[in-house]
Amino acid sequence: MAKNDKILIDGIIDEKVELKIPSDKRDEVFEYFVFEQLLKDYDLSKDEILFGSVDGRNDGGIDGFFIFVNGHLLTGTEKFVWPKSGSVLELWIITCKHHDTFKQAPLDNLVASISELFDFGIENEHLQGDYSEELLLQRNNFKLAYRKASSKLTSFKLNFYYASRGNTEELGESIISRANQLEKLAIDCFGNCVTNFFFYGSTELIDLFRKKPNFTLELPFSDYLSSGETYILLAKLKDYYHFISDQNKLRRYLFDSNVRDFMGLNRVNEDIRNTLENENSPDFWWLNNGVTILATNAVIVGKSIQIQDIQIVNGLQTSESIFRYFGLGAKDSNNRSVLVKVIVSNNTANRDEIIRATNNQTTVELSALHATDKIQRDIEDALKLNDFFYERRTNYYKNQGITPDKILTPLYLASGFVNLILKSPEQATNLKARFMRNEDS
Repeated sequence: MAKNDKILIDGIIDEKVELKIPSDKRDEVFEYFVFEQLLKDYDLSKDEILFGSVDGRNDGGIDGFFIFVNGHLLTGTEKFVWPKSGSVLELWIITCKHHDTFKQAPLDNLVASISELFDFGIENEHLQGDYSEELLLQRNNFKLAYRKASSKLTSFKLNFYYASRGNTEELGESIISRANQLEKLAIDCFGNCVTNFFFYGSTELIDLFRKKPNFTLELPFSDYLSSGETYILLAKLKDYYHFISDQNKLRRYLFDSNVRDFMGLNRVNEDIRNTLENENSPDFWWLNNGVTILATNAVIVGKSIQIQDIQIVNGLQTSESIFRYFGLGAKDSNNRSVLVKVIVSNNTANRDEIIRATNNQTTVELSALHATDKIQRDIEDALKLNDFFYERRTNYYKNQGITPDKILTPLYLASGFVNLILKSPEQATNLKARFMRNEDS
């Protein structure tokens, strides 16, 4: 570890403490920072990060409990779109300590908890340890996700993380032994899983912090048509895969939050997969509508297009299907193509209209479809006058570098409305993300 990495981390935490992200307590700020950095590729909102946080009294040594199904965070089971086949299940168990070294005690606590929390034959009321309601809720969600996905699993990963301000090059043998024990415990409970234990110290956290989303990318193409600032491209499937991925991970930040939910292998996506797998089929773009990209600028350079401020607003099903196909090491010997439409516009109203029109063609979060309503834009404009930014589209301002203390979410405003206008502070305190999935809400 570089000598100054710990000083750099402390400086970052100092700044976030002043901004109260998410509070003014150093250990809570460090914990949130760790969650934010480790889960950066999932492009989670503040509400989603806080949902996975189970730190507190009776947390069993677990600070973060995050469940992902096909790359999407499981925040509620009632209206979650479960994949019909081809399920990818991931569980992230995160322990954060604002210590300047890695210690064995947190892992001892974790071993004791995991040994029974992962035993689904034990009902919650018969668990030996005392566990918080938040942790037990996540255990129930994980248990349900495992049951729902077990017959369709193509990949199951259990990831353990222990983060501190320490040096990963100075881990003691007893600590490494405990980490190995945790991996074995997980495998004993779930024989069909891939289990890994990762240590993140100051150096690793600094490296993650410096990794920024790239919204300006280059896409090679084989042919194109243009009219004004609109471009219709034919891009090779493999080139498009590299365009939407980074080190075999989907660049989720490229997809506008209004179109985040991959529908699993439903009929349409099964057709897409079958077309990809059948190299004797007609060219891919003959059978697929392709994708639509919104941008603020695009320039043709030779046989490629450089696109700025990318938001893929239509074609998530197609994109994820292509990503999953090539992500498993598949080839495309026929060099088939996907149709890509690039629309350059800096007009906010036009962009919102395009997003709403394209999003309405598939099942999306109800609240996302209201993001472009006039009242939502009015709230956004009113708050801007007072130097606040209304996140009517998830992570829109976060991705522009606006600090979290200046960002207000629809759920935050809903809580304020229920508290101050409807005079129901108790209900306001308990509002969760699922509240926004109801038309009346």
